[in-house]
Amino acid sequence: MTNTLDREYIHSSPYLPDVAAEMTEAANTLITNLTIDQKLLALYTEVHYERLLWHYAPIKFRGLPLKNLDDKQKNLMFALLSTGLSVVGTEIAKNITALEVVLKEIEADRNAVIFERDPDLYYLRIFGIPGSNSWSWSVNGHHLFCAFTIVDGGLIASTPNFMGSNPGIIPDGYDGAGTGVLWNTDEMARELMSSFDNAQRSKALVSELAPLDIYTLNSPLLLDGSGTTLPHDGIEVTNMNKSQKGLFLKLLNEYIQRLRPELSKPILDSFKDEGFERLKFAWAGGFSLNEGRYFRIQRTRPHSLLIEQDNVQNDANHIHSVIRDIDEDFGVDLLRMHYEQSHIH
Repeated sequence: MTNTLDREYIHSSPYLPDVAAEMTEAANTLITNLTIDQKLLALYTEVHYERLLWHYAPIKFRGLPLKNLDDKQKNLMFALLSTGLSVVGTEIAKNITALEVVLKEIEADRNAVIFERDPDLYYLRIFGIPGSNSWSWSVNGHHLFCAFTIVDGGLIASTPNFMGSNPGIIPDGYDGAGTGVLWNTDEMARELMSSFDNAQRSKALVSELAPLDIYTLNSPLLLDGSGTTLPHDGIEVTNMNKSQKGLFLKLLNEYIQRLRPELSKPILDSFKDEGFERLKFAWAGGFSLNEGRYFRIQRTRPHSLLIEQDNVQNDANHIHSVIRDIDEDFGVDLLRMHYEQSHIH
């Protein structure tokens, strides 16, 4: 029996032994440079229940925080992060952590301090032994969660992937005023929605009231079919004109290309191969800058994909966004097939 899973059933998870090797090397280099106490915080068993637990609230997590690392160790942790994220994605992640400093100043000025804001309260967790048949790692903290699962030396699942921004646009009087970490996707989505005619808009608009948060929140796993987490409604991309399809693809690329090219390319190629037949765009809420708004991009199985983004809280200046895959979140499908095949005699 081969150690490599039957790829007839795994189109959404690319087989990338070189990327897996880079992740393994970066993880082991970091582990080698940790103290015993740091290892006790960072290392978990392969099947530990914490593997599926994540959040994006400003609370303390389990794991090894940046706060406990020296400069060399921090560089090694970001080197590991860059084996999963693209250059742009890694920069976004760093900018998200840096926003904690801005947010701390804003809340102090408004006498609204509730949570501890610290760019070093981001946590690393490694599950299993890097380089073994199945292992995974994640980085988690306020408005950031990146998880990667590696199976059979090259099959890689890269979701859930959550990124958020508070403030969405930094207000006047603070460092970086007028800029926003994730504001470009908000602008792209509003541009797409404003391009629709009345008939298209009536299909795209699923609610005049935006939800207070993304619908899937921090659910460990998603469901499809009769137990689906979200209804598959909205406007089909096939009902968009050429210009609108271009806007949609540009928006889609912004999310997928947070991942390093080797991980994002198979996802983007699957859209080229299959076209846009099963893709839908849904909107909820208002359309102006001061109105709460939410949108999602959804594709059902096979090759499922869900992207959600909301900008509702703090007077529509607080963004949450996530990329998920019904089958491959936390590598659940990969691991299921791995265990099934490894027990075939």
